[in-house]
Amino acid sequence: MANTEIQIVSSESGEPTAVIVPIHLWREIESEREAAHLPKSEMLQCQSRAASPERAENNRQVEQEMHWLAENRDRFAGKWIALKGENLLAVGATAKEVFAKVADQNPPPLVIRIDAEDLPFAGW
Repeated sequence: MANTEIQIVSSESGEPTAVIVPIHLWREIESEREAAHLPKSEMLQCQSRAASPERAENNRQVEQEMHWLAENRDRFAGKWIALKGENLLAVGATAKEVFAKVADQNPPPLVIRIDAEDLPFAGW
């Protein structure tokens, strides 16, 4: 973040009124704000689900989700989605909206934001 250019907008009297940040930083802030409604224990549960033994045993489901994402990512660019295997369970503009739609799922599905654009490949 040392090279990140952040601009402060001030009123005529010199009072700070707004901040201009690069889009990559805004996306990080936006993602954190969207997940902020989750209790810490639920956030940790969602984060640890990917590493849990139950999830590791279900490689077929993970492969199906990765295949689905590869085939359909363009249709849902910029959206939050919930997937379980090849089944699309929910689509929304925010993480909060999608988590609310799949709150009754046990185990919880994969919830992910599909970025609107790919990063350029620079090689190894």
